[in-house]
Amino acid sequence: MKHFPQHTLDRPHMKRECQIISRIITSALKQGYLVSVFDGEDYALRKSGDRAKIEAECFATDETTLRFTKPGFYGLDAGAVWLVHGNDLDVIADYSDSREIDDILQPAMDWIEAHP
Repeated sequence: MKHFPQHTLDRPHMKRECQIISRIITSALKQGYLVSVFDGEDYALRKSGDRAKIEAECFATDETTLRFTKPGFYGLDAGAVWLVHGNDLDVIADYSDSREIDDILQPAMDWIEAHP
């Protein structure tokens, strides 16, 4: 979580967002996905497994979309998670309806339920 922009760690509601997003990134990387970061206008990062770079690109604008791809010849695209910053525990605004994304999101959803 130490690679998110500093302004996000200074505000309690944004720090909670970082904790949620960090769990999403951790889950995806542990499951072997690469992460692309879309800032609402362009891809700031494509198919990366580097946590520091992924975290650093979050919060560049008011929204971030994380897209998850399995590496390999065909590169399974599991879907995406749309994050709207400033919404505290509701930072996850939308996501692809798939088993893969559900699996990626489960640790974050469990954390959200435990921290109402």
